[in-house]
Amino acid sequence: SRFAMTLFPLLAVVAAWPSVRPRETRGTELAAALASVVPALLFVLGIGFQIRGLITIERVLDDGARFHRQLAALEDEAIVTDVWWLALDAVPAELELPIYTVEGLEEPGVWLAAARRHGVGRFAYVSLEPRLPPALAELPVLDERRVGPFVLTSLAVELEEAPALAADSS
Repeated sequence: SRFAMTLFPLLAVVAAWPSVRPRETRGTELAAALASVVPALLFVLGIGFQIRGLITIERVLDDGARFHRQLAALEDEAIVTDVWWLALDAVPAELELPIYTVEGLEEPGVWLAAARRHGVGRFAYVSLEPRLPPALAELPVLDERRVGPFVLTSLAVELEEAPALAADSS
C-alpha cells in the first residue's frame, strides 16, 4: 500500500543495521527484537489499511445511494449536467427523466434555447462546480442542494410564447 511507503526509510536502516555495527556486537538481542517487531508492525499496519479501505468504500457507497435517492426525487422535467459520466452513474436510480450532457460555456445556452422551443419549463442542473454556467445564471433558482460532491440546482425556464395566430378576416 502507498501508505506503507513512509516506512521504507526505516526498513532500509533496519536492513543495513547489521553491516554498520561492529562485528563483535552483530546478531545481538536488538537484531532479534527488530526481526520480530518489524513483521508484527507491518502486519498490524496492513490490517489497519484494510479497515480504513473498507470504511472508505462504505462511505462512497452511502454517498452514491444518497445521490441516487436525490436524483429519483427530483420534480424536474429533465436533467442537464456537465459531468460526462453522470448518465452512467445514474442508472441505479432508475430515472425516467432525460439526461443531457453539455460541455463548455456555450452548450448550456444552446440546450436552453432548445428547451424553450420544446416547452421544458423546469430542469435540474447537476454539476461538480458550485457556480452555474453564464447561460444559466440568469434563470430563477427553484431549489439548490449539495449531495456529496454534486450541486443539484433546479431552474425555471421562461418559455417562448407561441406566435399568435392571425385572426381570420373572412
